[in-house]
Amino acid sequence: MMDVSQDLIDLCSIYGLVLAGALTLVYLFSLKFNPEAWTAEFTNGKKKGDGRGQLYVSIIMALTTLLVFYYADKEILNTFIDAGQPALFLANGIIFIVYNLTDLLLVDYLLQLRIRPEFMDVPGQENQYKMRTHLSIFVRNFVYGGVLAFVASILATAMF
Repeated sequence: MMDVSQDLIDLCSIYGLVLAGALTLVYLFSLKFNPEAWTAEFTNGKKKGDGRGQLYVSIIMALTTLLVFYYADKEILNTFIDAGQPALFLANGIIFIVYNLTDLLLVDYLLQLRIRPEFMDVPGQENQYKMRTHLSIFVRNFVYGGVLAFVASILATAMF
């Protein structure tokens, strides 16, 4: 018989990987079909165009995240009936950390530093490529993501 805490961690890891896969697909499709949506990231915040593309991508990512957390929290509460708010907070934190780590390794390190597909070359990024070859920038973003994961875990727990 497995320990309940191990079952909870396994379930949260699965949902974290689902979230990572879904958001990575949204990110890659938006880069492939609308690279201008990501231009402001590389041009010191000065957008080219109306900026609606990045707004649409952000809305899709937010809705995807809410949908994954809705089903994850619903399953966690149904599976672990005695799980209270602290267990739900821990579960949401695990989901975000798994997503953040997967994003660091898969998107940031593997795709942006090693493979570099052609469609990931965003217009206006040419001068920033040297800066993007250092893993320290991605690790810094991973730490920011950890802080955001903590805050998002509180908000996701408050939904239930």
